[in-house]
Amino acid sequence: MNQERLELLMAAGMIISREHLQGLNYKNRKLEGCHLSDCQLDRCVFDYVQFKKCLLSSIDFSTASTHLPNFESCMLSGCKLSDVDANGQTWFMSQFSDCDLSHADLSKINIELCIFSNCNLTGIKFDQANIHRCIFDNCLLDGAQFDGSTWHRMSIMKADFHKFRFDGVKLRIVGFNDCDFTNLDLSGRSFSQCNFTGANLAGVNAQGSDFSSCMMSKANLTNIMLNGANISDALFNEADLTSAQMQQTKADRAIFNKAVMTAADLTGSSMEISQFVETDLRFAKLSYCNFTRADFSKANLENAQMVGATLSFTNFHLIEDKNLQIDG
Repeated sequence: MNQERLELLMAAGMIISREHLQGLNYKNRKLEGCHLSDCQLDRCVFDYVQFKKCLLSSIDFSTASTHLPNFESCMLSGCKLSDVDANGQTWFMSQFSDCDLSHADLSKINIELCIFSNCNLTGIKFDQANIHRCIFDNCLLDGAQFDGSTWHRMSIMKADFHKFRFDGVKLRIVGFNDCDFTNLDLSGRSFSQCNFTGANLAGVNAQGSDFSSCMMSKANLTNIMLNGANISDALFNEADLTSAQMQQTKADRAIFNKAVMTAADLTGSSMEISQFVETDLRFAKLSYCNFTRADFSKANLENAQMVGATLSFTNFHLIEDKNLQIDG
């Protein structure tokens, strides 16, 4: 199919399907409303193209020259954009489903209101990128680089971060629902107001980090190291904090209702007005903590240690206290 006929069909809103397109040149052009499905793009040129309101399905852009593309209000499904260079471009309100963007260079890109679902983002470069109100659902992020990038109101679901580096990443209200951070070093970083609901942070080193006002409900936090961290106003309902290391932690107004904190070490932590309703604190180390106005209603404190703790106006209604050490 020649370029003139192709443009006539696209202008008429026709679906271009299973065509072998060769040698077409759309450099510096704007393509609006085109619908390409399962087409071959041998030796085609799409450099600096602005794709707007396009539907692109099963297109292999790696066989074409696709330099610095922009996408606005587009839907891409099953497309291959591996190694594409979109450095400094703008992608807005577009959806990428089952696409391959492995090793693409999206450094300094502005991405807003985009959705990436089931995409291969292995080795992708997002260095110094501005990512705003985007969703990454079940995407592969092995070797992805985000150095110096800003994540604002993002949602990342079911991603594996256990080999990820957060160096220089600025986070503002990011959701990490059901993500895996197992054994990752997150020490000294700020995750304030982020959502880790259902996430796996087992064995994570988060010493000195800021998790204030975070959502941690139903998260796996077994053996996490939170010594010296700030978890004030965070929500840990039904989380598993078995054997968590939380010495000298700031946890004022934090909520641990129905959490499992068996053998957790909270020694010397500030826990004013915190809630431990129906929490499993068996064998927990709670000595020298400040529990002023804390609520332990129906908590299990069997064999716990609470020596030297501040207990002003603390609620112990209906607790299990067998072998609780509370007076030294």
